[in-house]
Amino acid sequence: VLIFIIMCAALAMSQFMRAALSVVAPDIIADTGLALDQYGTLAGAFFFGIAAAQIPTGILLDRFGARVTVALMQLLAAAGTIAFVLFDGFWAMFAARFITGMGFASALMGGLVLAARWVPKDRFAQVAGTLIAASQAIGLLLAATPMAALSAVEGWRAAFLLAALVTVLTSMAVWSMVRDAPP
Repeated sequence: VLIFIIMCAALAMSQFMRAALSVVAPDIIADTGLALDQYGTLAGAFFFGIAAAQIPTGILLDRFGARVTVALMQLLAAAGTIAFVLFDGFWAMFAARFITGMGFASALMGGLVLAARWVPKDRFAQVAGTLIAASQAIGLLLAATPMAALSAVEGWRAAFLLAALVTVLTSMAVWSMVRDAPP
């Protein structure tokens, strides 16, 4: 159970990062001077990164397992988020969001790989569905009012820095507590 709670947290951060950009759009646009079309493209960079990393992520999951792959890729996602906070230009911010997306590419598939290894076949769909539903609910809820409130008080950059910190913490939890297969 603990493994799936941790994987739910990792996937929730991916869902959070996917949605948080839209919540603080006015703040980021005002701060960086991005045009609306640039901002829309910036939002898509996250998904481009996830898409670009799918095949390499599958290879890494097969070769090194979910624990190593997810933990290290979560660190990549945190690094991309920190870079996003530090940059102002469109292309630099695009690259940072792309890297963030690449880093989160393993969150869903890592959880599904673990479910396939830990859960009886007749319960796989239930566990996988619960993992996806719970992580989406948590991630999207945190990306709404809490993100908007924190951004209003501390600014969007501080809010994303906090998200990067939480991503690092999920990486550490995956590294220290997740096991790729039952003993």
